[in-house]
Amino acid sequence: MRMLRSRGFTLVEMVTVILVLGVLAVGVSSFIIFGTRIFVESSAVEQVTGESRYAIERMTRDIRAALPGSARLASGNSGSESWQCLELVPIAASSSYLSIGLASGPASKTATLFRDAPQTGIAVGQFAFVYPLAESDVYANPAGNLGKRFVVQKVTEASAADTIELEFATAVRFSEASPSRRIFLTGTPISYCFIGDVSGGDIKLWHFAGYGFSPTQPDVPAMRAGGQAALMAQGVVSAAPLSLLPSTLMNNAVIQLDAAFSVNGQSFGYQHQVQVINVP
Repeated sequence: MRMLRSRGFTLVEMVTVILVLGVLAVGVSSFIIFGTRIFVESSAVEQVTGESRYAIERMTRDIRAALPGSARLASGNSGSESWQCLELVPIAASSSYLSIGLASGPASKTATLFRDAPQTGIAVGQFAFVYPLAESDVYANPAGNLGKRFVVQKVTEASAADTIELEFATAVRFSEASPSRRIFLTGTPISYCFIGDVSGGDIKLWHFAGYGFSPTQPDVPAMRAGGQAALMAQGVVSAAPLSLLPSTLMNNAVIQLDAAFSVNGQSFGYQHQVQVINVP
């Protein structure tokens, strides 16, 4: 009678296989963990750099397209927050006027403009400015029918001539004539604010809009209550990265931006000197 030999693995073979598989599992898992960490860190760096680049480019574009005399800078504390805000008024359209009510003459309910600006850029509800030189010219409320800022109530494009007619709520007089007969059409002010806690940490860049004109620059709680806020960038290192050289009769306003950002223990910065290129 033949004896059948049993087939299988010995204990030594099984332990050897388990040890080999364990070593392979540790190596593979370490490689996966290392690759995942690199991916997560690079994604975080890419997100912060992308956000910061977009925020700085948009701020730069808005500064260059700002109404003359509208850039102003303020900083302060509100509760547990410290902030620095740059406020300005973006230009929607500009043109040259043919006839308009001025302080040197009678008031007029209408203004006739050259049609050198796209019709789509001029709309009802915009603010018309003539010769804004300083902050008070932009943000102060008109005194009765005399001032440098009035709301457009109606826009009419002439069919025969290359002109556009603006109509105001009442007959108005702009307090000064522009030497170049220039008129600007704008929306409401916007602000770029670097906001962090009072210790200077957790600083973010915010964009505020829709809160309206105010003779004094509003603080962050007032803009949050009266307008819309949008987070532009995170990871800001410097709490007060902005400085402003106001405009004069010889020079336009210049904003110096020295913003640094940090992510995963690394930091990078932007150094921009941006000029308001529009002139009254």
